[in-house]
Amino acid sequence: MKNHLLSAAGDYRVDAKALLLLLFLLAAGSSSLAASPWHTEGIHRTPWGEVGYRIAGAGPPLLLLHGYFGQGQQWEPFLEAFSRHYTVIAPDLLGHGTSSITGKNFEVTASAQALWQLLDTLKLPKIRAVGYSAGGMTLLEMAAQRPTAIEAMILASSAHVLEEAPPRPAWEAMPPPFQADMLRNHPRGVPQIKKLISMALVETLEDHDLAPVETKTLLLAGDRDEVFPVPSVLQTYQALTNAQLWIAPNLGHALFWPWGGSAALAEAFPARALQFFSEPPQSGF
Repeated sequence: MKNHLLSAAGDYRVDAKALLLLLFLLAAGSSSLAASPWHTEGIHRTPWGEVGYRIAGAGPPLLLLHGYFGQGQQWEPFLEAFSRHYTVIAPDLLGHGTSSITGKNFEVTASAQALWQLLDTLKLPKIRAVGYSAGGMTLLEMAAQRPTAIEAMILASSAHVLEEAPPRPAWEAMPPPFQADMLRNHPRGVPQIKKLISMALVETLEDHDLAPVETKTLLLAGDRDEVFPVPSVLQTYQALTNAQLWIAPNLGHALFWPWGGSAALAEAFPARALQFFSEPPQSGF
């Protein structure tokens, strides 16, 4: 077993990559003052910590998983499109947003187990799902744990191999506007944020662990992603038995998000995702 570790920055300096990450933090899902678009919000207690979640729409269940430092509300730009066809469940990953965490690290295995426990409580044994970045890693682990429970999934800027990640800026190095936004996104306050900064992200999946997963999968990747570069995405693609590949040119890790992604891709993504979820299992593009 190998561990892929996403470690904290070792000092308070903020380099170019860290500044890009700060831009991500600022836009990663700020709470809106407008009326909530979610009809249900709650907290579910698990052995690995509390899991906050929100639900909107009606229809078959669609799970949306955000990335590291994000939170479930960041999916709201896509909520109108998805909730017309699906019951959308957008949890906060362990340690993020309204969720808590036990232990010193963000264990992807535990994250997946906690989410399955939430879905079991909601009586949702079969799902479709989208996972971005660390959310995609969690989604792959969920599929490995229950190979037939996910009917179709989309992995955006994600893979089961994490070669290198940008440094995390220390709390003290964040400009006040970024600190304020982080506090809005993570209501447990500075201790919660510092814990997220300090934790390692531990992912233990090997290629052979994905062999039993027959879930129809679409991997969406930017060809300039520095966090999950194309070779890592290809390794995941080749390890899965029923996968399709969508490489977006001239895009990095942000893909369709407003903090550096493509507005055109953001507009196209919901329609392509809905099409993918409606295609028969053996269908191609």
